[in-house]
Amino acid sequence: MTSEHMHVQELAAVVISRLLSTARTLHNSGVSTMVAEMGGVPPLVRLLRDGSPAGQQQAACAIAEVC
Repeated sequence: MTSEHMHVQELAAVVISRLLSTARTLHNSGVSTMVAEMGGVPPLVRLLRDGSPAGQQQAACAIAEVC
């Protein structure tokens, strides 16, 4: 995997995490459900397992927001 590809994955995890955090603040649990139903969790788990330290941190934050 190229470093550019890993960087894109890290940024995607940041976006998902912030989206979920904002939705939680607004008491909109439908966003978490949508991320889970659309298959957003498995890529985050892969990033958590195989990503750079920064990617792992962002993936962990995003996964925590889904739960």
